[in-house]
Amino acid sequence: MHKPFELTLSEDGDESAVVTVAGDLDSASSPQLRNALNLLAHRSPYEVFIDLSDSEFMDVSGVHVLAQAHAQLAARGTTLVLCSPSKSARKVIQLTGFAAIATVVGTRATAA
Repeated sequence: MHKPFELTLSEDGDESAVVTVAGDLDSASSPQLRNALNLLAHRSPYEVFIDLSDSEFMDVSGVHVLAQAHAQLAARGTTLVLCSPSKSARKVIQLTGFAAIATVVGTRATAA
């Protein structure tokens, strides 16, 4: 049984923000992630961490949202870091070519 989709956002002043994704990141849930990332793009923290440790599945719509956010944030000088993607999510990230431009780390601690 899959976890229901849940997204939480926490900010550390102007320095960084963490978006934690739980459940499947797919065409039904990716608009929620897009909205959160659009909000952050206007606040322009120095780094945005996407914690995927509680998300077992990601489809191409999730990668599309992340790629758009990456471009939007980079234009404002903000770094987007993907943390702890599952094996299947890593595969989608690689197959779409997003791995060539994205920063992907095993854990958030290794990103620091």
